[in-house]
Amino acid sequence: MKNKKGIILSVLLLLLLVCGIDFYKNKTDSFSNFDHITPRQILMQNKQNYFVYFYKKDCPYCKKIEKDIIKFSSNKKNKVYFVDVSQHKKDIIQYDWVDFHTNNDIEIGKLTKSGKVKYYKEFSKNYFKNNKIKNKFDKTVEVKIITADKEYKKQNQNAKSGYVYASIQTPEIDYSSLQIGRQPVIAGVPTLLEIRNKEFYNYYFDSPEIKAFLKNSVN
Repeated sequence: MKNKKGIILSVLLLLLLVCGIDFYKNKTDSFSNFDHITPRQILMQNKQNYFVYFYKKDCPYCKKIEKDIIKFSSNKKNKVYFVDVSQHKKDIIQYDWVDFHTNNDIEIGKLTKSGKVKYYKEFSKNYFKNNKIKNKFDKTVEVKIITADKEYKKQNQNAKSGYVYASIQTPEIDYSSLQIGRQPVIAGVPTLLEIRNKEFYNYYFDSPEIKAFLKNSVN
């Protein structure tokens, strides 16, 4: 009987240990072994060419590309500096998504009395899937089709209830005007900035675009 209790106790202790290790892993920073900088130091590094990766430890979108970023950063050919935005909130200017959606989202249809979407002549359900649109920074625009409700109307102040909108998910940020020591504008995380010859060269926003860039860089 004593042996049985001892075995049960040992199993319970082992489970607690495993759970504790998993909890600790989730709380620690996966990028702690890499060089970290502040947002104002983006253009102040000694290297000529490098990347700056903005992330948050609890960001689910960052988790999607965590292994890809680690693999890319572990390659000696790629110098990547990391910025944990949760540690530097005062040094970052938040992108004005409300202004962006209000001025850029497109009304493409409305709901009928039966609850079906009636698209305007020039649009269709798959219009934005079949037609890849580039913005002024030559970025392929990601679009989300949304029927306006209370939450969406907070983002797009021109939106009307019952109407359908193509909501632009790709931000437009002119990083070319970024100056040394100034606060950068960040639309969200993950964000990857590419610096060449100590000047801004390109940016990649959100996990799909960053993942595609990293994949092409390896190939």
